[in-house]
Amino acid sequence: GGLSKDRGLFKMTEAMKKINNAILILIGRFENIKDKKAINNNYKIVYLGEMSFPETLKETAKCDIGLNLLQNVPAYVNSGENTTKIFEYMANQLPVISSNFPNLKKIIEKNKCGLCVNSGNQDEIAKAINFLIKNKKAAVQFGKNGRNAVLKKYNWKNEEKKLLNIYEQLNK
Repeated sequence: GGLSKDRGLFKMTEAMKKINNAILILIGRFENIKDKKAINNNYKIVYLGEMSFPETLKETAKCDIGLNLLQNVPAYVNSGENTTKIFEYMANQLPVISSNFPNLKKIIEKNKCGLCVNSGNQDEIAKAINFLIKNKKAAVQFGKNGRNAVLKKYNWKNEEKKLLNIYEQLNK
Protein backbone atom coordinates (compact mmCIF):
# COMPACT_ATOMS: atom_id res chain seq x y z
CA GLY A 1 0.00 0.00 0.00
CA GLY A 2 0.87 3.64 -0.02
CA LEU A 3 2.67 5.38 2.82
CA SER A 4 1.47 8.94 3.26
CA LYS A 5 0.25 11.56 5.67
CA ASP A 6 -3.37 10.77 4.72
CA ARG A 7 -2.81 7.10 5.55
CA GLY A 8 -1.56 7.99 9.03
CA LEU A 9 2.19 7.78 8.46
CA PHE A 10 3.11 10.69 10.72
CA LYS A 11 0.54 9.87 13.40
CA MET A 12 2.05 6.37 13.62
CA THR A 13 5.60 7.68 13.79
CA GLU A 14 4.65 10.24 16.47
CA ALA A 15 2.88 7.54 18.49
CA MET A 16 6.05 5.42 18.41
CA LYS A 17 7.81 8.08 20.50
CA LYS A 18 5.44 7.15 23.35
CA ILE A 19 6.05 3.40 23.13
CA ASN A 20 9.11 1.85 24.72
CA ASN A 21 9.24 -1.73 23.58
CA ALA A 22 8.09 -1.82 19.96
CA ILE A 23 9.15 -0.94 16.46
CA LEU A 24 7.02 0.16 13.53
CA ILE A 25 7.44 -1.94 10.40
CA LEU A 26 6.54 -0.11 7.18
CA ILE A 27 5.98 -1.84 3.87
CA GLY A 28 4.95 -0.06 0.69
CA ARG A 29 5.60 2.94 -1.46
CA PHE A 30 6.05 6.45 -0.17
CA GLU A 31 3.69 8.77 -1.99
CA ASN A 32 6.11 11.63 -1.29
CA ILE A 33 9.87 11.01 -1.20
CA LYS A 34 10.23 13.76 1.42
CA ASP A 35 8.17 11.60 3.78
CA LYS A 36 10.68 8.78 3.44
CA LYS A 37 13.52 11.12 4.34
CA ALA A 38 11.57 12.38 7.36
CA ILE A 39 11.24 8.93 8.93
CA ASN A 40 14.63 7.53 7.87
CA ASN A 41 16.47 8.61 11.03
CA ASN A 42 14.00 7.12 13.49
CA TYR A 43 15.46 4.01 15.14
CA LYS A 44 11.96 2.78 16.08
CA ILE A 45 10.96 2.46 12.42
CA VAL A 46 12.05 -0.23 9.98
CA TYR A 47 11.19 0.37 6.34
CA LEU A 48 11.18 -2.85 4.31
CA GLY A 49 10.36 -1.19 0.99
CA GLU A 50 7.89 -2.27 -1.65
CA MET A 51 7.14 -5.99 -1.74
CA SER A 52 5.01 -8.42 -3.64
CA PHE A 53 1.72 -9.44 -2.08
CA PRO A 54 3.01 -12.87 -0.89
CA GLU A 55 6.13 -11.24 0.61
CA THR A 56 3.98 -8.63 2.35
CA LEU A 57 1.75 -11.31 3.87
CA LYS A 58 4.82 -13.23 5.07
CA GLU A 59 6.23 -10.12 6.78
CA THR A 60 2.83 -9.15 8.20
CA ALA A 61 2.51 -12.58 9.81
CA LYS A 62 5.65 -11.80 11.87
CA CYS A 63 4.03 -8.73 13.42
CA ASP A 64 2.04 -8.43 16.65
CA ILE A 65 -0.41 -5.63 15.75
CA GLY A 66 -1.86 -4.31 12.49
CA LEU A 67 -2.35 -0.54 12.13
CA ASN A 68 -4.95 0.95 9.79
CA LEU A 69 -4.89 4.63 10.68
CA LEU A 70 -6.48 6.39 7.75
CA GLN A 71 -6.90 10.10 8.38
CA ASN A 72 -10.14 12.05 8.36
CA VAL A 73 -10.06 13.08 4.70
CA PRO A 74 -12.88 12.67 2.15
CA ALA A 75 -11.16 9.76 0.39
CA TYR A 76 -11.12 7.64 3.57
CA VAL A 77 -13.86 8.73 5.96
CA ASN A 78 -16.36 6.27 4.45
CA SER A 79 -13.89 3.39 4.30
CA GLY A 80 -15.12 0.01 5.42
CA GLU A 81 -15.33 -3.32 3.65
CA ASN A 82 -13.24 -1.82 0.83
CA THR A 83 -10.25 -1.52 3.17
CA THR A 84 -8.30 -4.65 2.28
CA LYS A 85 -5.57 -4.02 4.82
CA ILE A 86 -7.74 -4.78 7.85
CA PHE A 87 -8.82 -8.09 6.36
CA GLU A 88 -5.21 -9.02 5.66
CA TYR A 89 -4.40 -8.31 9.31
CA MET A 90 -7.44 -10.28 10.45
CA ALA A 91 -6.51 -13.22 8.20
CA ASN A 92 -3.04 -13.20 9.77
CA GLN A 93 -4.63 -13.28 13.24
CA LEU A 94 -3.33 -9.82 14.18
CA PRO A 95 -5.30 -7.55 16.48
CA VAL A 96 -6.20 -4.41 14.52
CA ILE A 97 -5.95 -0.80 15.61
CA SER A 98 -8.07 1.18 13.19
CA SER A 99 -9.49 4.62 12.57
CA ASN A 100 -12.81 5.02 14.33
CA PHE A 101 -14.73 5.86 11.15
CA PRO A 102 -18.28 4.43 11.31
CA ASN A 103 -17.85 1.65 8.71
CA LEU A 104 -14.47 0.55 10.04
CA LYS A 105 -15.68 0.72 13.63
CA LYS A 106 -18.65 -1.47 12.72
CA ILE A 107 -16.34 -4.19 11.34
CA ILE A 108 -13.82 -4.04 14.19
CA GLU A 109 -16.34 -3.88 17.03
CA LYS A 110 -18.83 -6.36 15.55
CA ASN A 111 -16.08 -8.94 15.17
CA LYS A 112 -14.23 -8.00 18.37
CA CYS A 113 -10.94 -8.05 16.49
CA GLY A 114 -9.25 -4.89 17.71
CA LEU A 115 -9.56 -1.32 18.86
CA CYS A 116 -10.78 1.84 17.15
CA VAL A 117 -9.11 5.15 17.85
CA ASN A 118 -9.15 8.76 16.76
CA SER A 119 -6.54 8.32 14.04
CA GLY A 120 -5.61 11.99 14.25
CA ASN A 121 -4.51 11.67 17.87
CA GLN A 122 -1.08 10.09 18.37
CA ASP A 123 -1.64 9.84 22.14
CA GLU A 124 -4.75 7.72 21.60
CA ILE A 125 -2.88 5.58 19.06
CA ALA A 126 0.01 5.06 21.49
CA LYS A 127 -2.41 4.19 24.30
CA ALA A 128 -4.06 1.49 22.14
CA ILE A 129 -0.70 0.03 21.08
CA ASN A 130 0.54 0.00 24.68
CA PHE A 131 -2.70 -1.67 25.80
CA LEU A 132 -2.23 -4.52 23.32
CA ILE A 133 1.46 -4.88 24.24
CA LYS A 134 0.61 -5.11 27.95
CA ASN A 135 -2.51 -7.25 27.51
CA LYS A 136 -1.27 -10.19 25.45
CA LYS A 137 -4.36 -12.27 26.26
CA ALA A 138 -6.68 -9.60 24.83
CA ALA A 139 -4.42 -9.15 21.78
CA VAL A 140 -4.43 -12.89 21.08
CA GLN A 141 -8.21 -13.07 21.45
CA PHE A 142 -8.71 -10.11 19.10
CA GLY A 143 -6.45 -11.88 16.60
CA LYS A 144 -8.39 -15.14 16.86
CA ASN A 145 -11.70 -13.33 16.50
CA GLY A 146 -10.47 -11.56 13.37
CA ARG A 147 -9.22 -14.78 11.82
CA ASN A 148 -12.57 -16.48 12.51
CA ALA A 149 -14.44 -13.56 10.94
CA VAL A 150 -12.37 -13.84 7.77
CA LEU A 151 -12.88 -17.60 7.58
CA LYS A 152 -16.64 -17.31 8.11
CA LYS A 153 -17.65 -14.02 6.51
CA TYR A 154 -15.00 -11.84 4.89
CA ASN A 155 -13.70 -14.12 2.16
CA TRP A 156 -13.87 -14.50 -1.60
CA LYS A 157 -16.26 -17.44 -1.47
CA ASN A 158 -18.90 -15.28 0.20
CA GLU A 159 -18.12 -12.25 -1.95
CA GLU A 160 -18.44 -14.37 -5.08
CA LYS A 161 -22.06 -15.15 -4.15
CA LYS A 162 -22.82 -11.46 -3.73
CA LEU A 163 -21.18 -10.59 -7.03
CA LEU A 164 -23.03 -13.32 -8.91
CA ASN A 165 -26.32 -12.11 -7.40
CA ILE A 166 -25.60 -8.59 -8.62
CA TYR A 167 -24.84 -9.90 -12.12
CA GLU A 168 -28.06 -11.91 -12.06
CA GLN A 169 -30.07 -8.84 -11.05
CA LEU A 170 -28.45 -6.73 -13.77
CA ASN A 171 -29.17 -9.43 -16.35
CA LYS A 172 -32.93 -9.29 -15.69
